[in-house]
Amino acid sequence: MSYIYIDESGDLGTKQGSSKYFIIAAIKVKDSKKLDKAIKKS
Repeated sequence: MSYIYIDESGDLGTKQGSSKYFIIAAIKVKDSKKLDKAIKKS
C-alpha cells in the first residue's frame, strides 16, 4: 500500500497583509513507518 502526505503553507492572499505565496508539498511513500521516524527526528 502507498501513502501520500500533503502539507500546505501560506494562505490564498485574498486579504490585505496576506502572504504572497501559497505552497503545497506532497510525498508518496510505500512504508509510512520510515517517514514517521524521519519526521520525529527533525
